[in-house]
Amino acid sequence: MYCKIIDPRTHGKQAYQNTGSVVRTINYLVKEAKKDGHEPQFFTVTQDGIGADEIKQAIDRNSKGLRKEQAKFYSLVISPNARELDVIGNDLEKLKAYTRARMEHYAQNFALPAGKRLQSADLVWGAILHQERTYRGTDQAVTAGSAKVGERREGLQTHVHILVSARDATRKITLNPQGPKKRFDMIEWQNSGPAHFAQQFGPPDLAGQLRTFGFPTVNELRNGVKEAIARAQQRRQRERAESSAGEQRRIQHIADRVGEMNQRLAPEQRLETDRITQIGQQRSYDKTFYSRLARLEQRVEAGVPVDNAYFLLRTGREREEASTIGRGMGALLRQIVQNERDINRYRTQDIGERHNRDKGEIDLY
Repeated sequence: MYCKIIDPRTHGKQAYQNTGSVVRTINYLVKEAKKDGHEPQFFTVTQDGIGADEIKQAIDRNSKGLRKEQAKFYSLVISPNARELDVIGNDLEKLKAYTRARMEHYAQNFALPAGKRLQSADLVWGAILHQERTYRGTDQAVTAGSAKVGERREGLQTHVHILVSARDATRKITLNPQGPKKRFDMIEWQNSGPAHFAQQFGPPDLAGQLRTFGFPTVNELRNGVKEAIARAQQRRQRERAESSAGEQRRIQHIADRVGEMNQRLAPEQRLETDRITQIGQQRSYDKTFYSRLARLEQRVEAGVPVDNAYFLLRTGREREEASTIGRGMGALLRQIVQNERDINRYRTQDIGERHNRDKGEIDLY
């Protein structure tokens, strides 16, 4: 059971702005109810089948005395989960009865001076049932790719929208559920929803009790696992298909670019699409590969020979031959320098020996 108050500052829908007339919000709720294929009707603490205009007038008239910037009404949502709806057989009358009990608790949750407590009949409110929901961009199924924004959710989705005036029926007490906790305990009202549901529709067996309090049964667990596996398989198949389609687009893109270059090249210099594609695959089609491919296209357009095209794409260097020659010349120069050092060392040694002989010194070996 999920109970909340919609904050128009964070919800993002203009329809829930509550500092003015309730007309826009009611029109939005009526429009959404019509999507369910049902005639939109409101209900209150004592009546069913009330028209939208009557609710509009009742709430708008009750805002007298509030400042312009103050909230004139609040939007509440009561949303049972699928297990709870299953417990009551998705019975709309039972859900209305539960809503009336929740609004009784809502009224009594206000702490007024001298210990005064309100009842639901002291409030001005109207509620409407919606039986469908659609996926939003923040839903897990959408981010996982198993559903699209705006698609109808599967299973039982019945929930209740409530519009309640920011003043009591006498227009003497301002009622702000988003004010200080000591005046209205929002967390308590939200969290008490499941317990009140269990008190009102106590399940006759353990399976029903498990469903009521949110615990899955063995069959539900088994079915849930099967559904999760099926969704995972579908997701993998979709990812593989998308990956394959992406690979084909890249291959075709490279083939088009190589074809344009080959139109400018002489027959003996034309490039092989497969070799270039293979280089791209080895580099995972990264930015560096496409940057080098663009350099190659610039050379072709400028009429520069492209004998080293594949080496350029693999390494980013202009010429393999130049690099080899450079390494060879470097080795040759190092060898020449070493030889020159050896020659100088031999010459120095020879001069020393001659000098010793001239002085009459004899080297003994």
